[in-house]
Amino acid sequence: MKLQPSFEIQENILKVEVQGTYTIGKEKDDLIEVWKVIANFCEENQCSKILTLWNVTGKITLLEAYEIISQGAELYNWSRHYKLAIIHLDQSQYAQQLYQFAEDVSYNRGIWYKSFLREDEAKEWLLEENTLHS
Repeated sequence: MKLQPSFEIQENILKVEVQGTYTIGKEKDDLIEVWKVIANFCEENQCSKILTLWNVTGKITLLEAYEIISQGAELYNWSRHYKLAIIHLDQSQYAQQLYQFAEDVSYNRGIWYKSFLREDEAKEWLLEENTLHS
């Protein structure tokens, strides 16, 4: 796995920093592997609010994003009670379209996921007491 997550628990939030470079031709596999590690850490440490910061080189396709999100429970044991905020350092137009697409797919699959540009906004959203579709 070329992507390396590091973990820190702050204010009832699991903060995960993911760094690295996708393996060319195995981007989907790299993502599934890192999400498995994150899901296992959450389960072992009873974390349900997750803030991830992504500093990753390379890209995934919209189809890969769709498959990874749609099959999350079976591919990497993702629990639907997790609330996930993601901050991507890649702010290109393609990346923004990908993040919005991922939010839409997640919402339609009953998964709490939202992308942010700033960490303080992400933490505020994670700490809100709300329901998935509010």
